Amino acid sequence: MDQIRVCNAFLRKHVPGFEAAVFSGVAPRIGIRETRRIVGEEALTGEDVLASRRRADSVARGAHEIDMHAAGSAHTRQEIPGGSYYDIPFGTLVPRGLRNVLVAGRCLSSTREGQSSARVMGPCLAMGQAVGTPAAAFGNVIAGNGDVRDVPLGELQNLLRLQGAQI
Repeated sequence: MDQIRVCNAFLRKHVPGFEAAVFSGVAPRIGIRETRRIVGEEALTGEDVLASRRRADSVARGAHEIDMHAAGSAHTRQEIPGGSYYDIPFGTLVPRGLRNVLVAGRCLSSTREGQSSARVMGPCLAMGQAVGTPAAAFGNVIAGNGDVRDVPLGELQNLLRLQGAQI
C-alpha cells in the first residue's frame, strides 16, 4: 500500500492530467498468471518462443520473454534472442474436438513455457482480434457447418493486415 501512495503522489505532482487523481482501492486478490489452457489443434511451445518461430498460419505475434513464476521467489526468465518475436498460429486458438469455438488470451493451447510468454497484454489483444475478426467477417462460412476450421486462413490474414495487425 505504501508503494501505491508514493506512486499516486508522484503522478499528481509530475504528470499532467493526474493533478486531481485519487487512490480508490486495489483488487481484492492477487493476479493469477496461470490457470487452465485448452488442448488445441496446435500448441505454442517454449521452443517456438525462444526460436522466434515463424508460421505460415500465423494470426498474431508475441515478443514477451518466457516468464514463469513458481512457489516462493522461484522465477524463470528467458529472453527471446535478439529481441525478436514469434508467431501465434491459428490452431492454438481452436480447441480440439469443438467445431464452433475459438479462444483468445492466456487459455490458448500451449505448454507452460509458451503460455508464460503469450499471456501478457499485447499477445492477448492480438489473439482477441484474431478470433473476433473471423467471427464477424466469416460468420456465414462458420455457420455453414458450424466449424471454425472452414475460415479461409489466407483471407483472414489479409483482413487482419488491413486492420493493421502484425502477423
